[in-house]
This record gives sequence, C-alpha cells and structure tokens, in this order.
Amino acid sequence: MTLKLFSSLFFSLFSLLVYAQNTVCTEGFGTMRCGAGYIDAVTYIGNAILSGTHIGGNLSITGNLQATNADVGSANLAGNVDASHLIVHQNFNAIGIYHFDNSEFFSTSKLIGNLKGSNDIFNGPTEIVGEVRVNSELFKNLSVFTGKIDAEASTFEAPITLNSCLAKFHQSKLKGIIMTAQKDCYEQKIFISEKTGVNGDVDFKSGNGKLYLSKDSFIQGQVKGGVIINT
Repeated sequence: MTLKLFSSLFFSLFSLLVYAQNTVCTEGFGTMRCGAGYIDAVTYIGNAILSGTHIGGNLSITGNLQATNADVGSANLAGNVDASHLIVHQNFNAIGIYHFDNSEFFSTSKLIGNLKGSNDIFNGPTEIVGEVRVNSELFKNLSVFTGKIDAEASTFEAPITLNSCLAKFHQSKLKGIIMTAQKDCYEQKIFISEKTGVNGDVDFKSGNGKLYLSKDSFIQGQVKGGVIINT
C-alpha cells in the first residue's frame, strides 16, 4: 500500500512538473508556439514560433523559426530563421536562410546560409557561409565571410576575412580586409564607397585584386596584391 501510494504521488508530482514546464509552449499541427515565460530548454522537430520567450539553456529546432523578443542561452538551428529582437547569450550555430533585425549575439556565431540583417550586433567571432546583405550591423570581433557581402552603414571593429570574389561596403567602417585567393574567381573586387573608411590594410592574397575607391572614402593602410581604381 505504501509503495503504491508513493508511486502514485511521484507520478502526480512528475506530471505536474511536466505540465508546469510546458505551459509556456504548446504544440499543434507540426508547429510549436511558445509565449512569454521561462523554460529550461527546447528541442523540437517542426516549425517553431517564440514570442517573449526566455529559454535558459539550449534552443534546438529542426524546422523554421520565427522569434520575437526571445532570449535564449544557446541555439542550434536547422531551418530558416526570421527573428526580431532575439538575444543569444552563448554559441549560435545554424543552417538555413536568415532574416534578423535588432538582434544580438554574445558569443561565437556560425551560420551556413544567406543572411539579411539590420541593426544587429555580433559580439563574438563570427563565420558566415553564404551571401550577406546587411544594414547598420555591428561586428565586434574577428569575422569570416564566405560568399558575396554587401554592407551598408555597418561597422567592423576587427579585421575581416573574405572568401569570395566580390564585396561592397557603403557608409561603413572597417579595421582591415583580407581577401583570400579563390580558384573560381577570374578577378576579385572590393568596392569602397559613400564615405566608407578602412583603418588598416586591404590584402588580396591572389595578387589579382581590384579595389574601387570613391572620392569620399579612404584607406589608411596599404593595398596589397591589388590595384586601386578611383571612382
């Protein structure tokens, strides 16, 4: 009798705990919806929507993610991400297509897929494999971009590495650029325009680079492995 009573009580408490932990999130028709509140961690296969959700640990989603005013410990995502005012405190790893605005990433970010972003802050080392189009972004640490990049009104506080054939910077601030040699590039081009400033060297490792520099922009360092074409 005592054992049965203990088992029944334990099951009831366990069910209550599971229910309490999951009141933040509900699931239906292959989509998980999480509202305002705290939850320890989330692992889900399917599409997910977060709104005002605070996840203390890891967010793992295999599917598309929509997030608004969400705060997560770390994230491992496989699917497209549309996020506004998202905060990720630890490592952020993702494969998909991304649209961010007013979001902040505090640790290492590794993204595979195209990024369109505005008013975001990447505090840690950042690696992006895919086409990048950003406006008013801030990259505070070493960054590596593999693919075309088009940046407007953005700031790169540490030297960046480009594994690509083409890069464009408008109204932006940079510390330096290394463009690595690429077999698929007949020539490599960097456009510096609209009052963009580069406070460092621009180094074309291929020796076949062209840097297009507008009259209202400047480079304080040297251009290595390439020529400057004034525009």
